[in-house]
Amino acid sequence: LSAFDSARRLYRASSALRLIESDPFAAIAIGRWHLDALEDPVRGIDPRLRGMIIHNALDALYASLDSQASIAALNAASRRERVQETLARTIAGHFVHADPVLRALLRLEERRAAILLADLLNADATRPAFEVVAREQARTFLVGGMAVHLRLDRVDRTETGTLIIDYKTAARLSLNPATLADRHLQLVLYALTERDPPAGIALVGLNRDAHRYSALIDDEAGAIVPPGKSVRRCDMAAQIAAWRDEIDARAVQFVAAPVAVARWPDLTDLNWLSRHAEVIRDDR
Repeated sequence: LSAFDSARRLYRASSALRLIESDPFAAIAIGRWHLDALEDPVRGIDPRLRGMIIHNALDALYASLDSQASIAALNAASRRERVQETLARTIAGHFVHADPVLRALLRLEERRAAILLADLLNADATRPAFEVVAREQARTFLVGGMAVHLRLDRVDRTETGTLIIDYKTAARLSLNPATLADRHLQLVLYALTERDPPAGIALVGLNRDAHRYSALIDDEAGAIVPPGKSVRRCDMAAQIAAWRDEIDARAVQFVAAPVAVARWPDLTDLNWLSRHAEVIRDDR
């Protein structure tokens, strides 16, 4: 392969840069050729649709409830009502072409999501003062000379700096600085887009019956997440610098196209290039 033209868009940057060391073939296939793995069918609501519903509802919800003060001004019943109204508008479009089974599943998902989002609002009401300053915000920045395009779920301004929040509807939450660039590279890239090191970064899990926080907070920052949540402390400026060096090194590898996949056993799972394995399995 020829070297990657850094003037081109790097597709799904977080996946491509996460995989470039462990599975260069997959990284090149995703980042250069815009290939995606074929997803196995699932029972119930598709994870991508579930994530879309949650993200769109949260975007609309925090458009009006854009500060701790505005959230705390509502009692629990009013927050629950606001959530239900927002979800009803968010899901309405999905009912248009839905069959009876999907309609029933969407109603179940609406009830489940209402519990999760009301729980998150109640937790945000207990936080120290903050303002939501960005929601679903598109950002572009350079990594190793390549333009990386991202969309940040949410950025809060607190008294001690910004808190970057990444909503997760499927992944397990764990913010270990040593492994974060492998497990949750997208959140690392979000942090690198900030002009100044953020006061903290957080994963907010919304995939069960209650929200879950996992946050990495600067040593000098105050309390910026709800009480009782999972928090690790670090020197955020030093951590950001270390992440930047690591990501720049991965970008250099990607641009150089170091694809060594000539040995068949080393190839990544090719099920996402064809359905041949499924046909063989079904014929047995």
